Amino acid sequence: MVFCRSFSDSCRPIRDAALALIAWLAIVPAAVADDVALPVATVLTVAGEQAEGGLKRLDDEGVQLDDGTAKTLPLESVVSLQLGSNSEPPQTSGNWLLFANGDRIAAEAVRFDGEFVQTRPNRGIVSDEWQVPVEVLSAMTWSLDGSRLARMQSRLQPGELREDLLLLANADRVTGELIEFDERTVTIETSVGEIPVERSRLAGLAFNPDLVVAPAAPVRGAVIGFHDGSRLTVQSARFIPDSDDAGRDTIEVEPLFGDSIRLSLAAVSSIELLRPDLRCLTEVDPADVTIEQTPYLSSAPPPVWNDSIAGSLLRLRGGAPARGIGVLSGTTLTFALQPGDDAFLARVGIDDAANGQGSARFSILLDGKEAWTSSELTGRDDPVVAGPIDLAGASELTLRVDFGAYGDIRDFADWCTPVIVRTLTE
Repeated sequence: MVFCRSFSDSCRPIRDAALALIAWLAIVPAAVADDVALPVATVLTVAGEQAEGGLKRLDDEGVQLDDGTAKTLPLESVVSLQLGSNSEPPQTSGNWLLFANGDRIAAEAVRFDGEFVQTRPNRGIVSDEWQVPVEVLSAMTWSLDGSRLARMQSRLQPGELREDLLLLANADRVTGELIEFDERTVTIETSVGEIPVERSRLAGLAFNPDLVVAPAAPVRGAVIGFHDGSRLTVQSARFIPDSDDAGRDTIEVEPLFGDSIRLSLAAVSSIELLRPDLRCLTEVDPADVTIEQTPYLSSAPPPVWNDSIAGSLLRLRGGAPARGIGVLSGTTLTFALQPGDDAFLARVGIDDAANGQGSARFSILLDGKEAWTSSELTGRDDPVVAGPIDLAGASELTLRVDFGAYGDIRDFADWCTPVIVRTLTE
């Protein structure tokens, strides 16, 4: 059973959005021929409703689904799209580009000319090569097991270092100023002169943090989540169907740098919208969150932003959410609310890393009082939409995960796309 605090008049913007959604569900001309197979999409709206159908259109105006009739959802009513699932996550070679804004793309860095890094993308980006300005990159990894990305990221943290850092496969480090690299050799200027290092000996490279510039987050746009765990923030996204019905549907996106690129729709798992009226809790610095943990035994790992608490990439029933918070049961997270915060919603469940195990109960509290709680969820249960929860009059929002029937064994709990819907003021 699910208990939920009732809506009040303060949530009128959410109800209005729901009414607008119904009003805008008008039949429109099809963007794709009727005999072309459509990729299935599930849309989560600000009203907490989920609409499913064949994706016919996605652009700056809205999302068009076909569930027997063509229906258009205005973009202002949409929180996210889920685009199918993979029971087995795609294997990556361990070649990753890590961006200063937290994005990451599975791609091999093949050469550097002092200004741009030329990369060879994985299957997600429809291009043989992709040029990336070096200043937007914080690090890159080479030829390691892709499942170890979180561990590699921690090893590539520069700390107080204000130089470029080469991490060798044997865990040795070389610091200095990166000169260039190609597919065979990386050259770095050190205190004893230039040193060439064979690429085959390297595990990764971290750039001097003083020279790294994170691209400004767009006021409007989207965060794309890929099945392989890649994540890319874009300024716009537009669905381009394959007219030959050969399974080559793409999404044309405008990144935060460079020219527009096309993404293979088959590689994309989720699209989470960025708008002024949506505030994702993953944007909050963990230092500004009150974290309380009650270990079932002796200790518990701290919460993880945008990854699973299991040390792997977020995966929920074969889908790869672009954003979320991974916790172990026995963990509460308390966020300060801001004026204009109207409602909260998220998709919750036990991460696929639990292999069907785990058992936990998710709860949402407002100023310490329970506003919503799920039934006991296991690693076999489908994700549940929590909310929208009316935030009227509250100053604190608490997300809590309690132990289930088996203590905290494999209770890898995910709060996916945890967003606050806001009322904008002039």
